[in-house]
Amino acid sequence: MDSSEIDPATIAAYRAAHYSVLTTESFELLVGEVSSDLVRLMAAEMASCAAFITAWNPFSQFATAAENIAAQDALRGDLVALGAKFIPGFGKDPSGLWPGEESLLVFGLELERARDLGIKYGQNAILWTGLEACPELVLLR
Repeated sequence: MDSSEIDPATIAAYRAAHYSVLTTESFELLVGEVSSDLVRLMAAEMASCAAFITAWNPFSQFATAAENIAAQDALRGDLVALGAKFIPGFGKDPSGLWPGEESLLVFGLELERARDLGIKYGQNAILWTGLEACPELVLLR
């Protein structure tokens, strides 16, 4: 379901983005595509779901490096307070028109909690998946 508050071109860019999971054997997540790498990683973490989330560039408006770093640090702090396990990620525009964004892959973060965090940090959308490891774009506005 696409929200009228988010520009269709922005939604299309989110759908086309590559979401890198930065592990010893890094891999990319694509919206709507099952990831066997994510299946293995979620199994190793004994997670039934996962979210890919960032605090960078709220509402897809460029923020300064200092603002992005502070927001991402606050997001990490919230996740630590929740006792969530997470690893670094990086969202990138394959066309190169939009700069990449530091992100986190969070294990076991239920959809409602992931939405709440995305909203708290001014995000238009997050990625979320259940056991099927097929990331879906979840619009927040």
